[in-house]
Amino acid sequence: MIIYILFCINTLTAQNMRKVLQSMPDSILPMFTRNDRLDFIDFVDNSMKAEVKTRFGDVAEMTVLAEDFCHIKTSEVSSFEIKLLNQGEIICIVNSIKQDGWDSSLSFYNNKWECLKSEDFFTIPHLSSFIPHPEGMDNSVYQNLLNRADIPYFFIQMNAESQDLRITYSSSAVKDHDYDSLLKPYIHPELSLHWNGKAFVEN
Repeated sequence: MIIYILFCINTLTAQNMRKVLQSMPDSILPMFTRNDRLDFIDFVDNSMKAEVKTRFGDVAEMTVLAEDFCHIKTSEVSSFEIKLLNQGEIICIVNSIKQDGWDSSLSFYNNKWECLKSEDFFTIPHLSSFIPHPEGMDNSVYQNLLNRADIPYFFIQMNAESQDLRITYSSSAVKDHDYDSLLKPYIHPELSLHWNGKAFVEN
């Protein structure tokens, strides 16, 4: 009996992302119609390559469809990830676009698709989290190092198997050869943030 109950719970949980894709207003991901989103689900369920043509004529592919997570590659330089938090009470969408580097933005909704304030749940960590103060370095030298960082890019990826996310930092400055040797050795490019039930926080 217990095994049957657990099976039923897991089955309901597995449908969460499917229900989210079905109920999502077209305005959230305007390049897809509801039929497109249903096609993604059908293709995945039938072990087919989940590709649809967007309203803009691009071919998009759903590469992952899990209980509380999905990833959609909308082009070679853009993608979306959807993550369900607090058992689907909060829906997080990550929009990533590649320019000089990959850059991401997050938006949050409740399960009625009402927009929530992103700053209540997520804030980009301070640059010092990615370029920590080296031991023994003078404060003025360290500040000059931070000033060299120039335009920052933050590529955000949700973890399909947990409530964590990963931020990969890069700077347009390291594309300049003169800056590269000075700045790059001090960059710790990846940082993990943990969902504590209310917000994403540094581990």
